[in-house]
Amino acid sequence: IYQMDGSSLKEGFWFDNKTRKVLRIPITEVNKNHPNKNPNQVRVWQLCAVDDCTRRTFLKYIVKDKLNSRDMLEFQLEVFAEWGLSLKTYTDNGGEMRGRVAEAELLLHSITASVGGYEQMKHLPHNAKATGKVEIRHQFAQKMEKLIMLAIEEGDNVTVEKLDKFAKNICKFYNEKHVNRTT
Repeated sequence: IYQMDGSSLKEGFWFDNKTRKVLRIPITEVNKNHPNKNPNQVRVWQLCAVDDCTRRTFLKYIVKDKLNSRDMLEFQLEVFAEWGLSLKTYTDNGGEMRGRVAEAELLLHSITASVGGYEQMKHLPHNAKATGKVEIRHQFAQKMEKLIMLAIEEGDNVTVEKLDKFAKNICKFYNEKHVNRTT
């Protein structure tokens, strides 16, 4: 079983399309009550997958105004390409997990029918206890955000490509060196 989820970065990180850099805009300036009105700046999202048994982690960063089902389907396909096809995926029932993801679920189920079929199990959105392993990885990644903030403050040119490379290195360490005690 793979648990999957997407979340925006919490510390107010935005991607500037003109400079191609990740910026930190304080959440006192941009929040739900004061949305970002700059059309050149879009949110940075973190997509996360966790293998329910081994706790292997897969992180990816993307820039979008809002996550949609195509983004999540592309992410699922990347995870399947890296780890292999899981017969069950556990996600929330947010809008980004419907649409194309639901269509792909039907296709995957028909392809894997001889071995029991594919199932995407869903729970209510914003229920942190339901996908606890993914939510723990999001908390872990929030600690990484402090390092991203430090790099920006030190004048490093932080890009989405650098974030993805950083995430791959962290996941490699976590997946290979920090073996979960239940495994």
